[in-house]
Amino acid sequence: MPEQPPLLLVADLMTSQRRWNASLIWRNFDQHVAKKILATHIPDDDEPDLLRWGGTRSGKYSFKSGYWYQNRGVLTSSYDNEKFWKALWKLNIFPKWKHFCWKIIHRILPTKINLQKRGVTTDVACPFCNQAPETEAHIFRLCPLARMVWRSSQLGINSDSQASVPIQEWLVNFLHYFYNQDGKNEERVVQLISTLWGIWLHRNEIIFRGMSANPERILELAQSHALRWKQTKEVKARQAAKTPTNGKNTHLQISIWRAGACTTTDYFSIVVDAAWKRKKKVKQKEWEAAIGWAEDCNQSTSCSGSKKIFAHDSLQAECYAILEGTKMAANISKNVVVKTDCKEAVVALKDETTVAANILTIIQQIKQEARKLDYYVCIKVSRDSVAKAHNLAQQERKGFSV
Repeated sequence: MPEQPPLLLVADLMTSQRRWNASLIWRNFDQHVAKKILATHIPDDDEPDLLRWGGTRSGKYSFKSGYWYQNRGVLTSSYDNEKFWKALWKLNIFPKWKHFCWKIIHRILPTKINLQKRGVTTDVACPFCNQAPETEAHIFRLCPLARMVWRSSQLGINSDSQASVPIQEWLVNFLHYFYNQDGKNEERVVQLISTLWGIWLHRNEIIFRGMSANPERILELAQSHALRWKQTKEVKARQAAKTPTNGKNTHLQISIWRAGACTTTDYFSIVVDAAWKRKKKVKQKEWEAAIGWAEDCNQSTSCSGSKKIFAHDSLQAECYAILEGTKMAANISKNVVVKTDCKEAVVALKDETTVAANILTIIQQIKQEARKLDYYVCIKVSRDSVAKAHNLAQQERKGFSV
């Protein structure tokens, strides 16, 4: 067997028809990487390469994304959880509290121990008790004053129970528990965070204003901020109730993108959809993604089909469906209407400056195909309107297509 030439360029993984050489890719990469490569769109036209940052949706580098990339894997698995962070950022609490929790969990709150590590101070004694170094665990949980505050709070927490549990995990566990138990009722979450906030504020009062340590002062600060949160919430609720709707239903706003000029009522309408599932939920004989397309219900010409694809996410799969539907409809008419239930894809067609890197070239090719036609429309419709294409995509993905 002749020796395989070295794979030095991305072009070495393509065929002469500008398609991925699937067999070559499967032989040289593990399954996870191979699927990512095969899901990457190759434009039909030869275009200059673009340098894009993989840490953001837009492909543009930011210091924030660089920080997250550099610190990936630093947190332990018990609280390095995307679902937890989404829940935290969506909480109806003060933004400064969210940032405060984020600092505690990432161990970057300016405690004396953290400041000493940065060469800022040599005094590391706890300002409350002067008996131990000021770490997050000590000042918020294990200090005698902190223990007294937690027992006296409305939550009645025994903060030194399971002292070996890191403060970060302790905090996340309580947030998880209250969030799962109380749902949208954030009273206990607010009590927890406002108590932590009160401890930190009083610590700063002692250091910067020379006050004496007083557990009653911490409880006073915690309750005053909890009350402020409640009042702010009530004000927002009253404002929302007074906001006039002007008789408009925002759910009826239409998302549509057009190209060309309409000069006739003779057009071809096609519906498209994609079926996509994460790998861990896919059965052995099922694919992760498939797309389907079909003539709209008012069309006399038949144009339906489906095919399996690789896709990074559901949005990319939907964009592939629009592109394929556009090509199929273009074989029938120069005036095409493509109907999709994916609003994000239509928004991307209207403004591609902030779209995710993995759909940018697909969006650009859809526009290229559209401009070859006399008139083109891509419109967001309801899920029921694309049911025919949805069923074809689902059957294809599950291996039931004829």
